[in-house]
Amino acid sequence: MTSLEEAKKIAEVLDSKKAQEVKVLKVADLTFVAEYFVLATGTSSTQVKSLAEEVEFQMKEAGSKARPPTGTSSTSAASSLTSLSRTPAATTTSSASGQTLKR
Repeated sequence: MTSLEEAKKIAEVLDSKKAQEVKVLKVADLTFVAEYFVLATGTSSTQVKSLAEEVEFQMKEAGSKARPPTGTSSTSAASSLTSLSRTPAATTTSSASGQTLKR
């Protein structure tokens, strides 16, 4: 599975679990850290955690070699950021104002 296919799969999983504002961004020309960022917003820290867990499960089932999200943290909103790294890895963070976090 290519990194684009993985990013699209993650976006599909997030959409099926009612994530909001799901976006796939190509960042390969901007950073060496990742080829794509998959961004999504959740309505609560509970939903964000559930989204991260479902992405991890579905990607493992699909045979992805991407490492699971490094975890979720709850600050003041519920957003989730998952990145497909060039050295397969994913990151998930959360906040509670409905804003998308940038790292």
